[in-house]
Amino acid sequence: MEARSAPFFGTGPVSPRPAPRRLRPAWTQPGGVYEVELRTAHEIGADLAAWRALAERSVEPALFADPDVLLPALQHLPDGRQISLILVWQPAAPARLLRGLFPVAMPRIPLAPGEVRLWQPAGFPVSAALLDSERPAAVVAAVLSFCAARGQRCAGLAATALPVEGPLAEGLRTAAAASRRHLERLSPRHGVATAAAFAADEWPLREPQLRLTQARTPGQVRDAVETFLVLDAAAGKERGTAALTQDAGTASFIRTMTRQLARRGLCRLDLLHRGAEPVAAAIVLESAEALWLWRAAGAPGLGRGADRIVAAAAARARRAGKRLMLCDGAPVSTEAAAALALKPLALVDLLVSTRPGHSAGAAAIRLKTRIERRMRQAAAAGRDRLARA
Repeated sequence: MEARSAPFFGTGPVSPRPAPRRLRPAWTQPGGVYEVELRTAHEIGADLAAWRALAERSVEPALFADPDVLLPALQHLPDGRQISLILVWQPAAPARLLRGLFPVAMPRIPLAPGEVRLWQPAGFPVSAALLDSERPAAVVAAVLSFCAARGQRCAGLAATALPVEGPLAEGLRTAAAASRRHLERLSPRHGVATAAAFAADEWPLREPQLRLTQARTPGQVRDAVETFLVLDAAAGKERGTAALTQDAGTASFIRTMTRQLARRGLCRLDLLHRGAEPVAAAIVLESAEALWLWRAAGAPGLGRGADRIVAAAAARARRAGKRLMLCDGAPVSTEAAAALALKPLALVDLLVSTRPGHSAGAAAIRLKTRIERRMRQAAAAGRDRLARA
């Protein structure tokens, strides 16, 4: 893995750290079916192979929980160092198997009721975890029991931006119903759109001098990411917003993650040129079921020319028989959105109590969550009124 960012040279390969001696024993679920561990990213060590194997047999191809995406995020993003990994093992299988992996933010206040939060870093369109295709609801139940065993400071498990029809949301609903745990459904924000139709291979361009190229190999992707960051900085300067390169950790994460996925053929960059000059770029990530147009940047004043990037991704998704997912920031005009029949991906925020039945700690967490949500809604409404004024 490429794990370290250097302030002047980006990311560079380093020797993998040896697996540290385990200092904390695993928690064993009553009945002995599963063992649950809480580790940091630096404590994965030799179990990285088990993580990769779990990603291959996961009940859903969770791209944003893949080790080539999540591990660089843990190492480079500003809040990644505060995140832990909940690992669920089945020791009684033919071999000790990793059945679940959850990146979480643990509560810091030791005595007050708190909640464990599934991590959704900035730039991740959905929260992600890995669940083995065998008995995913039982794995979720083991995580809830593990959190409950840690006391009132882990009175709830909160997950934001989960696909409504996804296995993690279904696992939480099933585990809550089976054990009389309280489950609260909260209204999420929509940051992902999915294409219900596909554009033709050749999108009509208003500027015939525009041409599209693609970076596929790790070397091509490495160079194209630098072009993307330059375009993002230029667009940010025009809009008065921060550029990605202003945060060294975020830039290092993008460089590392894209290059590692490119080695597996799961990342490419689409570059739009006007003559010899690049004027727009998009990072496209690929999972087994979908193409994610994850981030895009364009020169100021590009207008609808950027639709060509969206059309290329749509045509590629159609040929591969996959869904096209457009994340926040993907450039798309009203005309292109209509042609693709874009629809928001149905997401949900869930808060589940970790203890069955009534829990004073869980009730306090629900009240706090409602107050925080109302405050965020009021702040968003205020910003909208100021924008319209």
